[in-house]
Amino acid sequence: MSEHETVDWQRIGAALREPFDPRDVDFRVQGRANEQTGRAQVVAYIDARAVQDRLDAVVGPGSWSFDWQPLVIDKGQVMVAKGILTIHGVSKADAGGASNFEQSLGAVSHCFKRAAVHWGIGRYLYGIPQAWVQVEKGGRIPEQVLRELRGKLPRPKGQQAQQARVQAQEEAEPQAAESQPVDHDAPTTFAEIAQQRASADVQRDLAEQISRAGHKTVRAAEAWLEGVCGRHIGAAALKSGTSSITLGEMRKALGELPPATHPRHERGQLAAI
Repeated sequence: MSEHETVDWQRIGAALREPFDPRDVDFRVQGRANEQTGRAQVVAYIDARAVQDRLDAVVGPGSWSFDWQPLVIDKGQVMVAKGILTIHGVSKADAGGASNFEQSLGAVSHCFKRAAVHWGIGRYLYGIPQAWVQVEKGGRIPEQVLRELRGKLPRPKGQQAQQARVQAQEEAEPQAAESQPVDHDAPTTFAEIAQQRASADVQRDLAEQISRAGHKTVRAAEAWLEGVCGRHIGAAALKSGTSSITLGEMRKALGELPPATHPRHERGQLAAI
């Protein structure tokens, strides 16, 4: 029996097509911003490292390879390249063009990602509706706008299930919960809770996710936080002497968080979101 006959292509295909964590997706301006409105069309994209990580996770580092060939060279720079992505001996190819900054590297990275789309990696991003957003001078997309754009993206199945469980629990809970006993040693705001979570990087991600989720009760937030970061910051950490925390109060507390100062090396703590 050949290797091709023993490979579970259905499983591999489904895993490769799975949406990325929205935090791994970025956006860039397409074309130029409207001079009158300051709005521009933006498109979603992933970088080559996200594709490499997906391939390693799904088929293993030793079961895929990538090769490329220059198609157009101008003044020593590769302007167009052909990329060939091979998985378990099966190859798919596409071409990519140079970027505005590092032309040769951009062409190779582009053809790699385009070849990966033939395997289903990131293909869903082409189906995202066009978005026009307010941008800053120079075409920079503000952080708040990026958070809103990522909030509308599809999520991996694990994140979808977690979100559905929390939403169901929120709908089942009454708006006014019974009073809880006061624990004077526990944090009194979500900011204090987040500040106990290691680096500023984790604080920022935690703040973004709680704000996006918009949980209206302590119990719903408890369940969500336990699922994300573990039971050690669950119910005990959230008993603050109030029976309910409104969305407005939550966002006010999140405003107390310090800005991120560390690289995102601990982002894995929130990978289950």
